[in-house]
Amino acid sequence: MTDIKRVILENRGERVELLSRTPESTSDLQEIKDLIRSEYQRRGYIPQDIVSFEDQYDETSVYFGTYANGDLLAAARIIDSEELPTGSVYYEFPLPKPLEVCSKEQLREVSRLTAIVEPGRNPLPKHVVSSTMISSLIDFGFKENHCGGISTIKVWFLRLFQRLNLPALHEIPNAELIYPRDAVLSDFFYDENNPAVPVYYLHDEAKAIFDGVFHNIFRIDKTLLDEPLRLVSHEVLL
Repeated sequence: MTDIKRVILENRGERVELLSRTPESTSDLQEIKDLIRSEYQRRGYIPQDIVSFEDQYDETSVYFGTYANGDLLAAARIIDSEELPTGSVYYEFPLPKPLEVCSKEQLREVSRLTAIVEPGRNPLPKHVVSSTMISSLIDFGFKENHCGGISTIKVWFLRLFQRLNLPALHEIPNAELIYPRDAVLSDFFYDENNPAVPVYYLHDEAKAIFDGVFHNIFRIDKTLLDEPLRLVSHEVLL
């Protein structure tokens, strides 16, 4: 188990502790995997009858959870593999030039980033939990001397980053979608209204941007979406 980041917030008079960490036990790991699977099913990304959403990358992945006062609200994994799925299973593309400064051993893939967003299950303003998770993944990678990475996300999420002027994620140009239309994640990739998109990121750049996000909340007591929120403390625990 590794505690990565602790954020203390005051939201509508309630004190909330956000804690991002790697799982401590087998049951913690299973809870994280179950959250990812159930959220992917709820959103129609994978079939409803799937009981296990594991794949060949699980053996080389580190899983993460972000908890609000002990309740798991977000999950993700970082894949360490010779061939990362976004660039070999999902898409074909030349390595983006900004990543050429990174050795292959310093590249990773952020995968299956998921956050609960339904009212009643997540009491915090939109995107606070997912922003905390992403920031925690960057902090973890920074400590592990990662240089950058790739990921596959939904296009609406990339457009949100662009609208908020957070240039941490960059769309990979000239990417050809090669994922089979009859495979388990086909509905994730081939959604005409909200398709998937491959992106890359650089750790130094992304860390500066997300550190700035929390500094801005602390300074103005509002999120980037102009929702009231008081940041009491923000601590990297690594």
